[in-house]
Parts: sequence; C-alpha cells; structure tokens
Amino acid sequence: MKQYLLLLFLLTGFLAAEAKHITGGEMIYEYVETNSGGKVYKVTLILFRDELSGGAEMPPTVTIGIFNNDNRGLIENRSVGLVSTQLLPINGLPRCITNQPNLSYTSGYYIFEVVVPTSNASGLTLAYQTCCSSLP
Repeated sequence: MKQYLLLLFLLTGFLAAEAKHITGGEMIYEYVETNSGGKVYKVTLILFRDELSGGAEMPPTVTIGIFNNDNRGLIENRSVGLVSTQLLPINGLPRCITNQPNLSYTSGYYIFEVVVPTSNASGLTLAYQTCCSSLP
C-alpha cells in the first residue's frame, strides 16, 4: 500500500499546474470636493484578468471594506458593481525575452465615492481581497 501511495505522490509532481484567475489589481482615489459631511473622494478599483487562460470571469460586483484609521474599526462593507471593462494592448515586450508569450489582459473598473468625515483625523483604509478562482 505504501508503494502505491509513493508512486501516486511522485506521479502527481509531473502534472501541469495552471492558474485561471484575476491576475492583479490596483486601487486609486481622487479628491472630488468638500461638503458638509467631509471630504469626498472618487475611488476606482481596477482588476486585471488574463484573457487567454480562461477560468474566472471579471466579478459583476466586488465588496470593498472601509475601515476607520482612528480606531481601526470596520465602517462598512460596500458592494460596488462593475462599471466597464477594457482590453489592454500589450505592446513591445523587451527583446531579451526569448519565446515571448502571447499576452492578453482585460481590466475591469469598479468606481464609487466615499466621504471621509471631518471628525476623522487619520483617514480611512479601503481594502479588497478575493480568495478563489472559478475553474471551468
């Protein structure tokens, strides 16, 4: 029995591993105005997806955690819908790369506004995370 388990373990080491998921992202913000509630910012989450691997689609909504830096408490989990997607052109890989891969990425944009109250001295922390890819 131990020999079969060892053989099975060794054979699985030769199987190809694939990742089919969102490949990265960034969150940016821009000051909009100050109103009676505080400072208003436009926040954009941009996710990047590998178009050639298949797998996970761009999520139709994401949840952004908004945290108070004064006390590190959660203010809210904001659900934000996908506003648009855009195919990203990949131009000019460095010539030092041999066997240049085919690359095709799509970016997904999630845009919303957040107000930082005037009573908040330390600002906010916004966070997004995802756990798993959906395999076909």
